[in-house]
Amino acid sequence: MKIARLVTPFLLAALCFLAAPRSAEAHQPYFEDEDWSADSAYRVTDPTISTALYATLESHTDVDYVTFTGRGGQRILLGVTIPQIAGQENFAPTIALIARTSNPRRCQSALQRRPAAAR
Repeated sequence: MKIARLVTPFLLAALCFLAAPRSAEAHQPYFEDEDWSADSAYRVTDPTISTALYATLESHTDVDYVTFTGRGGQRILLGVTIPQIAGQENFAPTIALIARTSNPRRCQSALQRRPAAAR
């Protein structure tokens, strides 16, 4: 009986450890050190891995360029999240996807836009 009292707390601790959720893997963050221009665009090596790019738009003419290589059948989500900053309530940057392809109609037909309710 005395052994059971000593072993029980260790067994419960081991059970809790095994039942605890494993660590979650989040996106890979990258910060804009230099401006991501058309000549020096940031390259995402694997667009199927969640990547968060943190950049600053200095003016309404500032454009940041990011490049990646996609393949047929891949699902790639593009989006913009804007921090809530006083005086910037109407700030709404635009994403443009420019594809290098020999068949632009096929690329356009594969694009899907989330419904407004889901944004």
